[in-house]
Amino acid sequence: MVGVHQGIFGDTSLKLLPRQFWELLSKYAYEESVQNAISIAGFWRDPFQLEKYINRSHFLPDINNEREVRNETYRTNMLKLNAFVMTYSDIDEVVTPPQSGWFLGYASQSL
Repeated sequence: MVGVHQGIFGDTSLKLLPRQFWELLSKYAYEESVQNAISIAGFWRDPFQLEKYINRSHFLPDINNEREVRNETYRTNMLKLNAFVMTYSDIDEVVTPPQSGWFLGYASQSL
């Protein structure tokens, strides 16, 4: 199983949803109503809107401790682990970029 540690951005290679869906998600992902209604918005990490991502995304920047105010409980619990394995697959057709499983994502303004 592969994780989405560094978020997702862009359409998947499966093309299950129309291009317009991804365009709308990119535009409105960090709106309160979208964060509350569409689960994928909590994992959306737009390299062109990183400030909005950090400040308005409900899930990923919190669990990854990316905000100025850190959650020490998350840190303490991670340090208690005996092992932490991260994986990704070069042939992943769902997570974009697939390297998100290694906490690697698109750099700011990189696309």
